[in-house]
Amino acid sequence: MRRNYRLSKHFNLKAFTRCEIAKEYGLQNDMPVEYLPNLLNLCEQVLEPLRKYAHKPIPITCGFLTRQLNELSHGVGESLHQYGEAVDIKIQSYSQGIDWFYWIRDHCRFDQLIWEHKHDGTQCIHVSCKLDVEQNRKTVLRTPLRKRLTEEERELLNYLKTMDF
Repeated sequence: MRRNYRLSKHFNLKAFTRCEIAKEYGLQNDMPVEYLPNLLNLCEQVLEPLRKYAHKPIPITCGFLTRQLNELSHGVGESLHQYGEAVDIKIQSYSQGIDWFYWIRDHCRFDQLIWEHKHDGTQCIHVSCKLDVEQNRKTVLRTPLRKRLTEEERELLNYLKTMDF
């Protein structure tokens, strides 16, 4: 499937399959065509309405992930990212994030809406939507605040990951 395939007025497939961890490991992040309806639904139910509300582009940091990339990024086992039913939206500022988070909660059909604090100190809005919108749980969560790791802490964590305990 072409990466420039247009999913909706403001979103194309490339925005959902672009992945830094894939580049880092030299892997492909090609989405199977059977998940296309899921992405179309996510655009229709959440992203296009948010884009219309915000009057500006919605920056996607993570969309579809292959099972291998999901594991490498320490995603949950059955992450909806693996099926094209989830997206992470970059938060430009705290006030913008709060505005978008509550707007999605109050105006969109979604399965999960999560304010995520990443290990590197950044934050994003994770939102998922199932193709059968009647199955959406409307779960709203916030991950615990995580402090930014120092280089020494990051090296120690990487070292510990290689050890067999």
